[in-house]
Amino acid sequence: MTEKPLISIIIPVYNGSDFLAQAINSALNQVYNNIEIIVINDGSTDNLKTEQTALSFGKKIKYFSKKNGGAATALNFGIEHMSGEYFSWLSHDDMYTPQKIALQVEALPKDGSLAVISGNYEHISENGKHLSYHTLPPSYIQNIRTCLAIGGETGINGCTLLIPRKAFELYGIFDPALKYTQDYDMWFRLASHLNFIHVDDFMVLSRQHLGQDSRKQSAESSVAADMLHSSLIPMLSFDEIKKYVNDNSGNLIQMFILYMNSSYFCSAGEILDIIFKFYPQKLKKQKYRQLFYDYAALAGKEYYKDEWESSLPISRQPAEKNRKKCTIKKYLLKAAFINIKKFGIRDTLFKIINRIKG
Repeated sequence: MTEKPLISIIIPVYNGSDFLAQAINSALNQVYNNIEIIVINDGSTDNLKTEQTALSFGKKIKYFSKKNGGAATALNFGIEHMSGEYFSWLSHDDMYTPQKIALQVEALPKDGSLAVISGNYEHISENGKHLSYHTLPPSYIQNIRTCLAIGGETGINGCTLLIPRKAFELYGIFDPALKYTQDYDMWFRLASHLNFIHVDDFMVLSRQHLGQDSRKQSAESSVAADMLHSSLIPMLSFDEIKKYVNDNSGNLIQMFILYMNSSYFCSAGEILDIIFKFYPQKLKKQKYRQLFYDYAALAGKEYYKDEWESSLPISRQPAEKNRKKCTIKKYLLKAAFINIKKFGIRDTLFKIINRIKG
């Protein structure tokens, strides 16, 4: 690492003329002055408003326009065209605090080893008013892979990170196939190989507004998040999981309930698999067996209803008039009991999970 490395601030934008100028100005106002600012217009369709906003900064920034492909493709484009030793992502609707880059450069390992530097952030409203502060406790950084995979707590904001360019060469770039979860997928890969060093200072003003993709398409983004978590959980070692839950299966049960109640059925199933494998004594307790049956019923309601109904013996299939008297959940719970009796609880639940995933 050079003594004062060049930092590339990458700003992907799509139809973002309302806030883009504020984001660029916050990058220009960094007290650390060895930076380049790269704005990537990801195929905006706002009658050139985004382009005109970017071009108004002239040679203060590097501006590129590309065909729309989503956030991951814009970030990857920025990585391809950056000249700096370090990458810093800035969303077009967010802002950096003036000390952001300086504090992170100061925190870089003195021996030149690769590390990711993180920080805290503040949520602001559409009009820039304070909403809340978000800090990462030491326990998050100490258990970062597990927190990214199964943690229910507020996590990393990607715009707070400073990432060595070399890390992308070694561990890959953002996955364009992941429309909503390309960031957490990337952080998990990085955390599997590099140390994360946390600077306990506020570095990003993260704007919350209705125009954000994750809010406009919340159902789709929730499904994507469920699929990502369920793919990451099996990559964890049992030692990582034990450390995260303090070897307390009750904490895993609470995480299972959180996912189940959020309709994250794939993720709940992966947590359940951990419980089956490492805490089988929980199955002996009736209150937990009932909880697992409820999961089967809820997951079945969403994904598996027809096959459960068709597997019921004729004599056990309720008449239409009787079916209307009970809730779908209760009916499916009855179906779940019959299937569990027929196939076993573990096989039944994972038959559901495989259906969800495939």
